Amino acid sequence: MLIRTVIVFHFLFTALISNGQATDQDSCGNNESPFLNKCEAVFFDSLFATMTSRKEKTDFLNKKVAFFYDYSQVSKEQFFILIKGFRGPKGVDILNDKQKDETGYDAIVMVNLKSYQKDYFVNKLKSKSSH
Repeated sequence: MLIRTVIVFHFLFTALISNGQATDQDSCGNNESPFLNKCEAVFFDSLFATMTSRKEKTDFLNKKVAFFYDYSQVSKEQFFILIKGFRGPKGVDILNDKQKDETGYDAIVMVNLKSYQKDYFVNKLKSKSSH
């Protein structure tokens, strides 16, 4: 299921970015806050709605999101700069309540990954928050 989600996310993310259909990408990533503003939330809400069969609506507005490029955490601002024109695999993990409590984040967005272990980024965030 996770691999399928990452693959679907890759194709939809690439299509939305290259066609500019989700939102005005230039209005995204204009600050270092890990909390998503309205423009960024619309971008991820649209993307997530098309990549999942979940019946409940996902709302990314004011959600705290950790961004990873390859296996390194980057700021939201860096993330939106990096994804312009990028065509590598991508993925998103919506964290459960326990993971949210342990990491302080609502979701994790990843770029430039071939594969990863499901809990790799959660564990990375947990170890960072314990320092």
